[in-house]
Amino acid sequence: MLRTLRVRLRLVRAFQAQAPHHGFTKASRPTRASSHAAGYGATASAIAAIGAWWSIGTPDDAPRLESRPDQRVVVELDPSKAEVTRILSQEAYSFIARNVPGVERYDGARLASNSPCEDGFTHGLVSPWHNGSSPWVALALFDGHSGWQTADFLEKNLIASVRHSLSRIKPPPDGGATPERTLQGAIMRAFVHLDNSIIKTAEDGSESDQPLQEKVRRFAPAFAGSCALLSLYDPTTSRLHVACTGD
Repeated sequence: MLRTLRVRLRLVRAFQAQAPHHGFTKASRPTRASSHAAGYGATASAIAAIGAWWSIGTPDDAPRLESRPDQRVVVELDPSKAEVTRILSQEAYSFIARNVPGVERYDGARLASNSPCEDGFTHGLVSPWHNGSSPWVALALFDGHSGWQTADFLEKNLIASVRHSLSRIKPPPDGGATPERTLQGAIMRAFVHLDNSIIKTAEDGSESDQPLQEKVRRFAPAFAGSCALLSLYDPTTSRLHVACTGD
């Protein structure tokens, strides 16, 4: 929370630093004549754009409203069973997990509560990093809030970050299984590293001389947020590793 607050304060300073260049201060307020000229120019541009669209586009005929009045007052308050199934199936998926002992298939679905959807998910098979022939099954859910940017970033980077952290583990000299504590530590380090990279990207952006639009783009994952739930199934040991951060 303290790091996020520090990032937010730096963003405010970044906006203030950009203000003289973007007309945010009183010193850059246009005169009445210049504001009128700008208004006329904007109006002319808008009219020209509308004219260009009208000349290129092909308008449709206006709909004819000739249906008879319906005497029934009763309306359908709830969707039908078929409609509910259709809605839930729009982003549903089902996959067969080949060559993964203990897992034949996995299924899932997502139902967006807003647009753009602030939540994300990713799934698939992860190749073992050493001494293994069967891939691991990876499933991750991201419950975003205050924007979609953080969940989108985690969807694209969390599993890759975890796999990279696991690949740095040295295999036991006797060829046995890697201790649970070692695996858990590698997964935790991947979560922490990714969280630190989000904050550092925002902090570096606040201190850079990049355009305001680029600064806002770099701040977005730090301003939004997301919970993350990750599960990794190791078919060799039949163990399910679960990691969760957030609420």
